[in-house]
Amino acid sequence: MGRIAKDLEHPSYHDVHRLDLTFWTVHAEEPRHNQLCRDILEQSSEPADFIMAQEVGQNIADSERGMYTGVHHERMMLIDDVT
Repeated sequence: MGRIAKDLEHPSYHDVHRLDLTFWTVHAEEPRHNQLCRDILEQSSEPADFIMAQEVGQNIADSERGMYTGVHHERMMLIDDVT
């Protein structure tokens, strides 16, 4: 995920507005999570398994992204209230 964050820092992704990369940078170093994902994918061999894994993973990532974006916005409001 750290690689994703680094790649998304490329200026071409910020033409319209600056991307919030908090989710990706927070998850950059999660070796246990990454190994778990790898183990599950290595057990699969059917295309349908990979499609389902992608859909589940996307749902989880969307949910976590929303949560971390909300936490980030709340923290920014707290900082604004203090200053």
